Amino acid sequence: PENPLGNNLEEPQQINPVIVKTASKSRAEAARRRELRKAGKDVPKTDADIEEEKRNEHTLTITEVCEKFSSDAKNGISQDLYRKNLEEYGPNILTPPPEKYWLIVLIEHMTGFFSLLLWGAGVLCFVAFGIDNDSVDNLYLGVVLVAVVILTGLFSYYQDAKSASVMAGFKNFLPEKTLVTREG
Repeated sequence: PENPLGNNLEEPQQINPVIVKTASKSRAEAARRRELRKAGKDVPKTDADIEEEKRNEHTLTITEVCEKFSSDAKNGISQDLYRKNLEEYGPNILTPPPEKYWLIVLIEHMTGFFSLLLWGAGVLCFVAFGIDNDSVDNLYLGVVLVAVVILTGLFSYYQDAKSASVMAGFKNFLPEKTLVTREG
């Protein structure tokens, strides 16, 4: 097929074929199911299989991508198609996920499964000290358990907040504007 970008360029698959390996279990499972289907086995398609089949732009040639999206590599899409796509799909922007209030995140870090076990053990130690005031060991153990839960919760919250700020910094790497071609 003729290259829409000009005769001096080759299709990407002809220049550098890329084999992508994935460690994802869901993708590996989808690949296994595709192989079983190719071998003639009757394997029902899941919703994930159907969605993955729809997202194949990375395997298409430039010409095929242009055909799939009713576009032209030299002239872009028409204003009418742009308006129709804008109405149907909305603006082409990344929307960040809703952020949780910092106190809720901190409480979540202090109430994980293992943390709840330690909280329960600490409470039992305080109850045991309340029953028998002569044994100070239960009081010390309860204080240590509660301190461990609080410190590990604060530390994991700090790490989470630090990684979130690093991820927010990646937004600065994304260009805010891009050049598009419409109707030549």
